Amino acid sequence: MFETNTHAVETESGTSVETPITSVPMSKREKEHHDMVMAVRNAATSEDVSAAMRIARGSEDFSKETITAKIASVIYVDHNAINRSFNITKSIAYRDAILRGEWKYHHQGIAFYADGTLADGQHRMSALALSGMTLEFAVAHNFDRGAIDAIDRASRRTAGQSLEMMGVKNGQKKASVAKTVMEYAFEADNKTKGRFTDPQIESWVTVNEDLIESAIRIGMASYKNADEPAMSEVEATTASALLLYGNWQAAIVEGYVNSVMNAYGANDDPQYSIGTQLRKNKSEADKKVLGRQARLALVVKGAHLARDHVKLAKVTWNPKKNPLPSYRVDALVSA
Repeated sequence: MFETNTHAVETESGTSVETPITSVPMSKREKEHHDMVMAVRNAATSEDVSAAMRIARGSEDFSKETITAKIASVIYVDHNAINRSFNITKSIAYRDAILRGEWKYHHQGIAFYADGTLADGQHRMSALALSGMTLEFAVAHNFDRGAIDAIDRASRRTAGQSLEMMGVKNGQKKASVAKTVMEYAFEADNKTKGRFTDPQIESWVTVNEDLIESAIRIGMASYKNADEPAMSEVEATTASALLLYGNWQAAIVEGYVNSVMNAYGANDDPQYSIGTQLRKNKSEADKKVLGRQARLALVVKGAHLARDHVKLAKVTWNPKKNPLPSYRVDALVSA
């Protein structure tokens, strides 16, 4: 359905007018998201509305502004009449980053056209509104309407590219591994999927670079030393990084990943069962049954079973029935 709303906007003269805001058709999830932002907007005071107006109609080309959640909701609702494509996933990812304290002040803030309409930053403002926090933003005023195409059409720098520009060796590979590890760890810990922004991935790589370097070394060596590798080098590296992140000792991870890669052990050893399954599951047809996350989950589950010397004919994991096996060394994982 199309959502058409009218919102009272306070003008510079102090009068109020009803401004129609027509957006693209909303899904149920988007409608719920919109309603939550509207609840914050409805709690905004006249002072919040005036502050939003002052920010939107700033006389300087650029300014640094302190924006509260309520002011952000006013900007998002009242000053966002020309609403470009909205990505709810991006908004939620920004909100989560703010709540984790990972949002930093930088040059990429928000922008307004000369008439006070929001030109860029709707995801940031909706995220801030939902976070309940107060942050500082760089604000551009009197934005040229023709310039928005350059923002929308320019290719976005990935986390990997940014890391390499910062001098991080194998930045793109590390970013890819980090993203998978972060998503797995978040889902295993919270029983819900997590999505992460490029700055979050860059930050994780920076903090955990030694861990990833060790994982890369283990992955490369296990792949190189296998006659018929059960996993790709990237898979082995990712599995190693995930286990190291869960505080498994590097020597144990190295031995276990090497055993899985070569399908070493007796027929009832977890590493033999998993290695054999992963070897057979290399065709595109098989991958539809056992996807990337399922393959990683098997490796993680097998690490716990091998540690506990569990013997069984076949290690299994059903993505439709079972939560992700914990990557943490101190977790209990049943057969």
